[in-house]
Amino acid sequence: MKKKQFEPLEIDTFEATKYPFPRHSHTYYELIYISKGSGSHHTNQIVIPYKAGDLYLISPDDEHFFDIKKSTSFFFIKFNDAYFKGNKPIIW
Repeated sequence: MKKKQFEPLEIDTFEATKYPFPRHSHTYYELIYISKGSGSHHTNQIVIPYKAGDLYLISPDDEHFFDIKKSTSFFFIKFNDAYFKGNKPIIW
């Protein structure tokens, strides 16, 4: 399943005891912060244990899903190429 995003930037959060999405890929980038919980994150057939405080960046076409062991709170920042085209870069 390929998930599509039509807005340049979306922010979402939810808590779950079972991840509601099967293995999937995106047409956008996804920054995922784990604020509580633990389990395994499956990305491109690589399995990585996760815990509170972990941060992941998923690129377009990466396949991934989570296997939750302890109830997990997810914080998502989703963005696509249109976000960069519509916003000027910050120069420090």
